[in-house]
Amino acid sequence: MQEISHAGEGDYPRGIAKGQIAPTDHFAKRGASQYALSIDPKGRVGWKSDTALDSHIVEVLAENVEDDYLAYLQSIGVSYVFGGKTDIDLKHVVDTLERELKIGKLIVEGGGHVSGAFVNAGLADEVSVLLIPLVDGRETHTSSFEVAMDKWTQPAYLTLDSVEKLEHDVVWVKYRRKA
Repeated sequence: MQEISHAGEGDYPRGIAKGQIAPTDHFAKRGASQYALSIDPKGRVGWKSDTALDSHIVEVLAENVEDDYLAYLQSIGVSYVFGGKTDIDLKHVVDTLERELKIGKLIVEGGGHVSGAFVNAGLADEVSVLLIPLVDGRETHTSSFEVAMDKWTQPAYLTLDSVEKLEHDVVWVKYRRKA
């Protein structure tokens, strides 16, 4: 999301909060046709507007985020929800999004940490993998699913749903969570 925001980390104005802002969810826009969720516990993405990828932005934050960041998000019309004191409880976030914004289905597109966190929390019904005919073993490229070892609860067993060959020798494999 940092790249999509077209801003640097922490790139937002300081000193705009007129006081302490209570850590309560803020919905600047309800009924949008699409939402783009940004998992950003520390409030580092410097959005320039309330929209990304033609979707209304909803920041997912920890309660210890700076008041200036909350004031900035409010000033540009970005919605935000809190997922916990210092970390994100994804189940709580998903429940809040369903209750408040009527979001019943999420497509998670992220790095290994975000994808791994959703799988680890038991919130992934389907895993869709695109296999691209390219091998790149550099350490800067994370794996598809990463969770800190002390937070990994149990393996997520999957069953094959479909396999499809796409253009340029790309293979699309879909799995469903085993019941």
